[in-house]
Amino acid sequence: MNDHRLIFAPVAVLCVLVGALVLSAAPALAVEGECPNEQLRAEQPYGLELPDCRAYEMVSPLDKNDSNAAQAGQISSEYDRASASGEAITYDSFGSFPGAEDSRFVSQYLSRRGPADWSTKGITPPFSILNKTNILSAYESLIFTPDLSAGVAETDVPLTSDALPEDYNFYVHDFADGSYQLVTSGGLAGSGGYSGGEIYIYGASTDLSHIVFSFDSRSIYEWVDGRLSQVNIAPNGTEMAVSVPYAGITTLWRGVSDDGLRVVMSSEPEHQLYVRENPEQPQSPLSGEECTVSSDACTVEVSASQLTVPDPNGPQAAEYAGASAEGSRVFFTSKAELTEDAKTGPADNAENLYEYDLDKPAGERLTDLTVDTNAGDVDGAGVLGIVDISEDGSYVYFVAEGELAARAVSGQPNLYLEHEGAITLVATLSSVGDNTDWSHPVNRIPSTVGINTIRETPDGTHLAFLSTRSLTGYNNEQATTGECEGAGACREVFSYDATSGTLVCASCNPSGARPVGPSSFGNEGSNEDVARDDYTQRNFSEDGSRLFFQTDDALVAQDSNGRENVYEYEDGRVYPISYVAGGYDSYFVDASASGDDVFIATDDQLLPQDTDFLLDVYDARVDGGFPVPVSASPCDNADSCEGPVSPQPSVFEAPASATFSGAGNVIPPPPAVVKPKQSKPAKCKKGLVKKHRKCVKKKAKKFSNRSKKARK
Repeated sequence: MNDHRLIFAPVAVLCVLVGALVLSAAPALAVEGECPNEQLRAEQPYGLELPDCRAYEMVSPLDKNDSNAAQAGQISSEYDRASASGEAITYDSFGSFPGAEDSRFVSQYLSRRGPADWSTKGITPPFSILNKTNILSAYESLIFTPDLSAGVAETDVPLTSDALPEDYNFYVHDFADGSYQLVTSGGLAGSGGYSGGEIYIYGASTDLSHIVFSFDSRSIYEWVDGRLSQVNIAPNGTEMAVSVPYAGITTLWRGVSDDGLRVVMSSEPEHQLYVRENPEQPQSPLSGEECTVSSDACTVEVSASQLTVPDPNGPQAAEYAGASAEGSRVFFTSKAELTEDAKTGPADNAENLYEYDLDKPAGERLTDLTVDTNAGDVDGAGVLGIVDISEDGSYVYFVAEGELAARAVSGQPNLYLEHEGAITLVATLSSVGDNTDWSHPVNRIPSTVGINTIRETPDGTHLAFLSTRSLTGYNNEQATTGECEGAGACREVFSYDATSGTLVCASCNPSGARPVGPSSFGNEGSNEDVARDDYTQRNFSEDGSRLFFQTDDALVAQDSNGRENVYEYEDGRVYPISYVAGGYDSYFVDASASGDDVFIATDDQLLPQDTDFLLDVYDARVDGGFPVPVSASPCDNADSCEGPVSPQPSVFEAPASATFSGAGNVIPPPPAVVKPKQSKPAKCKKGLVKKHRKCVKKKAKKFSNRSKKARK
């Protein structure tokens, strides 16, 4: 494979032609004076150091009751999500901010951008500490509308007149007016909440008009505007026993289509896959694979064998791997030979990857995507796990041991791309340091690589992944002993462009110096404590031109703090997003779809008004920034101390007829102060964390009777 390392010259800019890539290696910031927000950038202590005409905006409130604004950098910060536009972000905190109506051990907050600053409100619903409400968060499933105008909250306190007391229920919470609409109506769980049965959110439509949930892991229901319909119905119209995958996994892997009209489910105990269409409509008779009335409800088995002669080894379990956003294309793995060209070994020894396309004519819907013609692969493709699937289902990334493309190594974990019937090798990964990324956990949920260590653009043309293997020639053996895995090899961030077939290492040190620690996308977990199982951060911009990650390595000359920092990789260059000379770690939280908004969390004081050295959320926004606020003069009489006559407009409510004009008085940046340097504390188990407060959250989770593991 070609060496795609980035090369930096100490003085001049070197342009190096490497294989098919031309990489401009010296990082360049925005040319001074060319940004429309140049004055606002100049008012900030570090604004002029940002690329893309970005400027910092403080998202979290100044007054946090001496608490950190978010839990970024913890074992898992599971409850952070930015809106697609970048105009809002929700995050969790141990603190109870002033003005919050309610709080838990972990409380949820929503910050929204206004014309002059960001405003923050608490969105945690009431709960009863005497009952069995989850004390960690009311938004475990992270099911929100893309603009963060509403979300699905959980609590055992009745919030509507039709909610039964002491039942544990889900509600659609409208953040603008604070209203709640009951989802789990009719006392489905029975009196006493959990004692009557467990309820999990299975998925929802994008607009939250359709919400699918499971009851007691055996029945599935769909809520549509106050009406419940049972989903676990067999093709013949009778009730079917189903096994419900681990709660939010189906959300991340599109077990419910974006419009809520298709739901994937697995039968029990056969573990065969079915799709229920139009669950809220009357039942339609089934004729072969076709619904008699296409607009009515019917169930189709997607894992049925297409062989003219049945597999002599009998039926095998079908494991759900994902679906397209509109739900017409369903992907699964199975050891069974379901098509005439399938090969899984003499005793169905290994898995193949199949696709079932509901839009194709009956009899043509099932396809083996991993046909292996290599005679040396006795067990066929040997699929180890699914990596990711594009929204339209046309780009499918997976790991397999079979030799399915040129340069692949038989018997090794090869990362492949399947697109329009062709299979391309992306890279051969490490069987030691990367093996947790595609191995299925005991409960057979999709591979953790798609949860934690994979990022993909919605169209599937760009893929970013982590690997401990030196895939581009860079020596990634750790310079000193520490956190890196697998014989001291550090994980690096790799970016693959499917349109050009090129692979680059975005996080490899351009100077060629060996890494001091692993790079990551931010907020990854481990097999012990899997994070981000309900929502995947946007480390990529939609077009794949920008990739965001965090690392301990100093990738630019001005990075002098020896701490974790957030970087942007664009056009073959790396740029700092966080303050790389600060005294504290910085963490990537999320980004907008365009990548114009990059949300980070840090204790560094990036703006003059930040004076508390507590963890705050910032937005590094293209063409962003607000005028530096002027400190209020001390009042000398009662009249001058009075507040405004009328209430100020809120960005969470309908906009009032108010305008903002003028930059106000500009004050110069404050004189340099000596910041208290943050020492590197002792790490918790397995080196998963970087701050002592991470240990606190881990212990809190262990004893929470409503943690995800406890519920399962």
